[in-house]
This record gives sequence, C-alpha cells and structure tokens, in this order.
Amino acid sequence: MSVVKDSNKQMLFDLLKSIGNDNQLVINENELYNFVNEKCGYFHTNRYEFGFGTDLNIVNKKIIDEGYNFIMSNQPRKNTQQNTQQNTQQNTQQNTHESVRESTLTKREMFDKGLERQENQFNKMINPKKPKEIDFSDAGEDSPIQNLDQIINQTLSDRQKELENITQKYSSNDKKNAEKWLNMGNDEIPKIKIEKNSNLKLDNAINVDNAINVDNTINVDNAINVDNKKRVRFEVKEEEENPIGLNNLFSKLKQKSLPKNDNIINRLDTIILNQEKILEMLYNKAIN
Repeated sequence: MSVVKDSNKQMLFDLLKSIGNDNQLVINENELYNFVNEKCGYFHTNRYEFGFGTDLNIVNKKIIDEGYNFIMSNQPRKNTQQNTQQNTQQNTQQNTHESVRESTLTKREMFDKGLERQENQFNKMINPKKPKEIDFSDAGEDSPIQNLDQIINQTLSDRQKELENITQKYSSNDKKNAEKWLNMGNDEIPKIKIEKNSNLKLDNAINVDNAINVDNTINVDNAINVDNKKRVRFEVKEEEENPIGLNNLFSKLKQKSLPKNDNIINRLDTIILNQEKILEMLYNKAIN
C-alpha cells in the first residue's frame, strides 16, 4: 500500500486526532488533515532520497512524529497581564515550567505507547497470520494383522454364544411352530376320502348291472331308472268375459240404409244438365 492512498491518510489523521483527544489537546482538524496530506505527498515524492526507501511503517512513524510536534506547536499560550508579577514570581514560573516539562514527557510516553499499539494493529492487518499448511501425505502405514487365528476363533465363539442366548429365550412350542411354518411348502396335499358304500339315492342314476347285457351291449331303458314321483299340478284357465248383453245391444240398434249407387248417378246427371242449361242461357243473353 502506498503512503499517498486515502485509506493511509485517513488512518494517520484518526491516529493523531485520537492522541490529541486523549491528552486533552486543542486540535484544528482542517489544519491537521492538510498537514498529513502535505507530509504524505512529500515523503512519496522524495521516497528514493531517504535511507528507509518505500518502507510504509517507517514513513508513517515519521509522519506521526512530525504531526505530534505540529499539534504541540499549535497549542494556545497564556500571556501574563502584568510584567511586575512576572518579575516577582520567577521562581514559581520556573517550577511551573518544570512541571509542564514533566507532564510533556509523560504525554510523550503516552504518545509512544499509543503509536506502538497502532503500529502493531497495522502490521497485523497488513500481514495476517497464515493458516497452517495441510499435510495430505499418508503418515500411517498398514501393518500386518497379528494373531489372525485367535481373532477368528474369538469371533466364532461370540456368535455361537449369541445364538445360544437367542434359542434359550423361546420355548419348545415356538420352535415346533417355526419348523412347521418353514416346512409348510413340503406338506403333502390331503387326499379326499371317497366312500363306495353309500345309502344315498341319486336321481337319474345309472344302474350298471341292468344296463350291460351278456353280449356287452348297453340297454338304455334298463340303464336309466327315473324316479317318477307323483306331483300335484294346478291348471288355471282364463275365460274371456264379454260385457253383459253387448252383442244384444248392438243388434237392437236400427241400421241406417245406405243409398244405392243408381240413385246417386241419376242425381249427378240432373245437376250437370241443369248447369248446361244455365250456361247456354247466359251465353245467349250475352250475345243479344
């Protein structure tokens, strides 16, 4: 980082301002900022002429020293009101100057401590601690297993003990049920028992003895014995009922005689003849 950067200038200005405030010194902020800006430009321009070169820590320390002297030089002075009092109180003033000198030295020590603290913080900020490097190398080496037979035997004995503990928790009935369940697929299919001698009679049963003749022919009439049981049947006859006296009623009605075709034709001829006469009369009348 360069000394003329704004961040560096602001850090120097804040540091000098805090030192002055801690020591209850009067500070003109504009004059102090202009002083810091001027000194930063001066050291940057003449950086190759100085023995410390471009070392930022040394340059900042020089600027802070000069800035502190600048602040102290701008402190207000108290003028005596009467010259007579100055002559009579010389001893007192000398003691006062000595006490001020001692206080100045004390403030100087405080300034140095503050400067050292700020420098440490600044160095930590510029040069942070690097994290430890990660070692990816495999430090461990595979060693051959010792007492392999003993480990295997111990593992087998432990498993045997676990099986014994498990089997002791269950009763013999549970064991039988488990074996039965496991062997369920191996059970034989139960056979159906058929009774040959039965007293039950079936309808339409075939009598084999009567059906087969001596010549090995089958007699159908003798083979099938149909048990014809008597049954009760109800026959319902529906009679069509005509309304009472309906035919007699229509027979009593007088039928209207229909006119004959000859009479109708004669009447039509008469009508046509009359129309022809009327037309003839109208025609003659129109001519006359």
